[in-house]
Amino acid sequence: MTVRSLTSALLMLVIGVSVASAEEPVPIRFVLSNPPAYQAHAPLIQGKVSAVRSQGGAKVGDCYYHDTYTFTLDDDTAAISVIAPAGPCTTPGAPRVPLAAPVSDGEMVSLRAHILVLVENDPLHPKVMAKALPADILRIEDTTR
Repeated sequence: MTVRSLTSALLMLVIGVSVASAEEPVPIRFVLSNPPAYQAHAPLIQGKVSAVRSQGGAKVGDCYYHDTYTFTLDDDTAAISVIAPAGPCTTPGAPRVPLAAPVSDGEMVSLRAHILVLVENDPLHPKVMAKALPADILRIEDTTR
C-alpha cells in the first residue's frame, strides 16, 4: 500500500467517523410523548424560537440566576416551553448585572435540553419543559424555511 492510498484510507475513515458520530436532533414530539425516557438525559432539540419572555430571578438547586427567560421552541412536530438563565450562577445577594435574553423571537436554534417533568396539581398530566444554559444554545442558519 502506498503512502497516498494509506492517507486516503485514513482520511475516509476519519470523515466516516465524523459523519457517523454527528448527533441528530430528537423531534420534540418524541420528548413530549414519553418525557420520563428523556428526563435523565439531555437530548439535542432544535427549532424556531417564539414568545421570549423575561421571568426575573430564579433559584435552581444551589444556584440563583438574576435573569431568566422562557421561550417556546417549535420544530414542526411539536412545541416545548424552555427556561433559560441568561447568566452565571450567583448568590441572591450578589450584585445584579442585567443580561439580555440568550435567544430572540424568530431565531432557529439547536440546544442541549435538560428535560423537566413537573408534577404540580395534576399527576396524570405533568407539565414538561426544557432547561437550557446559554452555553447549551447554538444559533443555526435556517435553510429550510
